[in-house]
Amino acid sequence: MLKPDLGAMVIKLRPQIKRKRSITIYPNQGYQVYALGLALVQRSNPTLSEALHNTSAITPFVTSGLLPEGELFWRPYSVTKRDQMWVRFVGLRADVVAALDAFTANPGECFQIGHHNWLIETIMWDRHAWAGRSNYVQLMTAKRDVRQIDMEFFTPTTFHSTYGMNEPLPIPSRIFTSLHRRWQAIGGGILHEHLDTFINYYVALSRQNTQTAIVRLKRNGEIGFTGRAMFTIKTSNEKFNKRDAGKLTDDELALRDLLQSCPEEIEKLIYAIGVLSSFAFYSGVGAKTTQGMGMVRML
Repeated sequence: MLKPDLGAMVIKLRPQIKRKRSITIYPNQGYQVYALGLALVQRSNPTLSEALHNTSAITPFVTSGLLPEGELFWRPYSVTKRDQMWVRFVGLRADVVAALDAFTANPGECFQIGHHNWLIETIMWDRHAWAGRSNYVQLMTAKRDVRQIDMEFFTPTTFHSTYGMNEPLPIPSRIFTSLHRRWQAIGGGILHEHLDTFINYYVALSRQNTQTAIVRLKRNGEIGFTGRAMFTIKTSNEKFNKRDAGKLTDDELALRDLLQSCPEEIEKLIYAIGVLSSFAFYSGVGAKTTQGMGMVRML
């Protein structure tokens, strides 16, 4: 059996405070949870923890913010000793998953997030909607029908444009090309050489029920969207097929020629998008996934 190189661990917590006291939780504590995650990795693999901290590339480590059970709030709110919270740490590479697993063998009774201590109640690799383990091979070989993809964007999700602007919208090309870049950068390999171009012409937003929220991070704020969106993968695009060849890029021409000469290739491309949709549960989508943004799953 293959070892997991994808793993999402959920830890349920309660604040270690006096009975009648309360503390204020802010929706910008994702950077503190990330710092805690690096400290947990450091316990068994200091070299890996330092490498994760120093990297400027796409990182194989994703964390949530400090989240309440039930409804999420994007404003400060109070919790008492009775209120349960949770955090999530995700490894996107075997060594990161192994380091998180090593922590579970001797977790201790509590740890610190921000200025407060939190009692560890439960550590979960399963039996929670946001916990689980898998590997890249399993994602690539699982049977799935993905003509339509229904996604829940659980925490605010956004993308950064080349002009320095936020794009808090469920735009198919932004979502799936972002996932493809992460997949390739972290070690999933090439799914299909024409996948990004296919996404641009064959994946459509068919339904959405989303709203925006502002997340105050350590240095600035980010506007993101939450809610549900459904995407439809088309099997044909007449406008693309009839477009003047002189107005197409080399990649666009190559994709069109491929689909016209080998129609069965479209099934491989559709399947690749399904793989990325499953990968999203672990990797997150968009900007600031190390600070709790972009938590998403396929429904």
